[in-house]
Parts: sequence; structure tokens; C-alpha cells
Amino acid sequence: MENINQLCLIGMMGSGKSSTGKILSEKLGWDFIDIDQEIMDCKNLSINELFSKSEIQFREFEYDEIKKHSSRDKIVIAVGGGAVAFKRSYDLMSQMLCIYLSTSTHILADRLKDDSSRPLLEEKNKYQMLEKIFNQRKELYLSLSRHQIITDNNTIDDNCNKIIGLIND
Repeated sequence: MENINQLCLIGMMGSGKSSTGKILSEKLGWDFIDIDQEIMDCKNLSINELFSKSEIQFREFEYDEIKKHSSRDKIVIAVGGGAVAFKRSYDLMSQMLCIYLSTSTHILADRLKDDSSRPLLEEKNKYQMLEKIFNQRKELYLSLSRHQIITDNNTIDDNCNKIIGLIND
């Protein structure tokens, strides 16, 4: 049974998990944890630097951070887009109320066109790479989430209001 006082935002990079999570936590009066930021603060390295050393090690760090916060209540957690693909992280998140922020690939590509901080997007054709990553993760996002919010034309406030509406039902 999932804990409804622990919201976990999942979805592709660029879907708005961190931005939505920060504002959502303020509206709810809950704490906000951005797992990527926690890892960078703890390791004193960028995600790119950590990822370039070892993706598996990065996923272990990610799992450790999720686990560290998994016993807290009244918390909004934003995880990296690939956290769902690491079984131990997936299993931990399955105990939380996961909300999938779903964004179409062409919107993601536009949002991320000038972003050089994403280690998996170092390809020239970001759209193709995003499509490939999305196809690998889509079923994981859907199976883990209780609710899906399509963010394509939403503001951050729209996302937050939809999520608050869902958890208050």
C-alpha cells in the first residue's frame, strides 16, 4: 500500500518534475526533495560528472537518496527520469504515491534544446534520443504511477492544481 503523504514525481527529463515539485510542496506546506540536487550537494559533483564516471554508480547514489527520504511523511520528491529503470529505486518508489508528468517528445526536445546538463542528451539529434529513452521507460512510468498529468500545455501552477485535485479526491 502506497503512502499518500509521500508524493513522488516521475517522468522524462524536462517534464517539469523539479519545478512542479518545488511549487507543489509550497502549496501543500510539505518538504521538497530534488534527488538530483541532493546527489550533487552530497557528492560535490555535477550530474554529468557523476554519470560520466559510471551510470550504475549514479543509480546507486540515486537509490540511496530516495531511501534516505522514504520514511518521511508530507514530502514531495522529484526523481531523475531514469530512476524508474533501476529496480531497487522502482521498488522503493512503488511504496509512494507516484504521479507521472507526461510530456510529448517534441515538447521535451524544445524545452531541452539548449540544455547541456543532461548526460544522456549529448547526441546531435535530441528528439531522436529522447524518443529512444522514452520508449525504453514509458511502461515503467505507467506501471509505477497512480496518476498521469499531461504537461504539454500546462503551466507549473496547472500541474500543481491538478495534482492537488487528485490527492484531495
